[in-house]
Amino acid sequence: MQASSCNPNYTSLGPRVFARIPQLVCVDTMEARGTETPDHDISSQGAHYAAAGETGPKNTGLSRHWITAILFLGVFAFCVPTIPSADMWWHLSTGRYILQNHSIPHTDPFSATIAGKPWTVHEWLSGVIFYFAYSMIGSAGLLLLTAFVLTLALWFAYERSGGPLVARILSLALGVWAASAIFSVRPQIFSYLLASAFLFVLSRYFQNGSYRLLILLPLLTILWVNLHGGYVLGLTLILLFAAGAVADWLAGQADAVTTKRRVVWLLLACVACLMVVPLNPNGFAMFTYPFVTLKAWGAQTDIMEWRSPDFHLAIFRPFAVLMLLTVAVLALSPKRPRPSQILLLISFSYAALYSMRNLPFFVLVAFPLLAEYAFLPAWKFPAWGFGLQKAFQASAVLLVAVVCANVVSDHIAAELDREQSRFPARAASFLDAQKLPAPLFNSYDFGGYLIWRLYPRYRVYIDGRTDLYGHTFLDNFIQVYEVNTDPRVALNHDGIRTVLVESHSNLAAFLRTQTEWKRVYEDPVAVIFSR
Repeated sequence: MQASSCNPNYTSLGPRVFARIPQLVCVDTMEARGTETPDHDISSQGAHYAAAGETGPKNTGLSRHWITAILFLGVFAFCVPTIPSADMWWHLSTGRYILQNHSIPHTDPFSATIAGKPWTVHEWLSGVIFYFAYSMIGSAGLLLLTAFVLTLALWFAYERSGGPLVARILSLALGVWAASAIFSVRPQIFSYLLASAFLFVLSRYFQNGSYRLLILLPLLTILWVNLHGGYVLGLTLILLFAAGAVADWLAGQADAVTTKRRVVWLLLACVACLMVVPLNPNGFAMFTYPFVTLKAWGAQTDIMEWRSPDFHLAIFRPFAVLMLLTVAVLALSPKRPRPSQILLLISFSYAALYSMRNLPFFVLVAFPLLAEYAFLPAWKFPAWGFGLQKAFQASAVLLVAVVCANVVSDHIAAELDREQSRFPARAASFLDAQKLPAPLFNSYDFGGYLIWRLYPRYRVYIDGRTDLYGHTFLDNFIQVYEVNTDPRVALNHDGIRTVLVESHSNLAAFLRTQTEWKRVYEDPVAVIFSR
């Protein structure tokens, strides 16, 4: 469930590479078709000039992009995760294991319950990246990396949006607000980024018709299939755009020749992406892994992130506002949306309503549409003198940078306190120091952290790798943890000698009544029993 990095290796390279993509698109278009830029691209360019307070494209550097700079400084600060992720720790442990052993595990090394079970480590590269970030500056590195990746994903989506500048800004703000409930340090952030990059490339292909853009998709797929199992979403997006091309033709918004060319090239791009999927340490297993995981989604009633959004919770109300407002704007706008856009919106609306972990993907689709079809007036700054304009722009960027740096600093400073209040830091230290007997029974949320702190001295009973443990094991664990059945049966069967769970849990309350179990440690976060 969170981006980013102030590491100059990221910030100096990333924006410089991606900033060239729109320019390369224009060059491709002129060479391949010799046609003019579509109307909504012209309005988008006009929005850039209006944002800069320019009269034309003669200004460069900060004066041209100062509002974009202000906007994404704010986005970066907002994207720094504020809720620690329980799964972050086993991803860190995986990265550490890979670097220490110079190999990628293919069986489970971390648990006592399913040790040696085949494990498809589809997120291996994410774990390595996370471990590098953490080894440099600790948790701050993970938070900054997460914020950077999320900001870059939102930048791609913002670049796709048209319409007046004020509509683009307000839509982006609403999108960030809606998605922030899911921001966390997890490999999903790379799927958000790569899905946004796919949407950017496919949208530009629809606008410009240059097949050269599609060459980027297999390259992105190679990266994606090593970062996260969500690579299948990239293939889905290609097919959705192909179906959208047909829908536009059926609606009379595209001619048959153009539609045929688009569909053929999109299908070829999909085949090319499929061909590069085995270029990962798990080889052909990655073809079947996403479908195996989909079958395991029956556990969504047990794991919160797999559930549908609960609109009784305040954190999901911005998502409801974004969805309803986007539908209303598309219905009332004098400019009719294309069927391909409606198809994309419906598909991702369903995905987000089905599972809250899909919410950011919906945001990447919805807010650019909201900006494009919102009927808001254009916004222009007054005509100031050149010197005053430069001074105002520089001062505004500097002020926002200082404020955002302070916000980010506060988030990072509070991170250690949040980790201490959610994870069993002191309990793990006590367990390690006292050398309490194994096997260990632990709570689900503590598993990843205990792997990070105690492996290989202790192996966990369960952690966040639900696809590995399976629904049956998870359901049996929940029955014991919630004391829906007599815990003594399972604890005796597995030979458990030590139990480390939340202090307020039902299992902790039950074990306090058992003379067989001795409470050897307790703090507000965790309690340890031993026998």
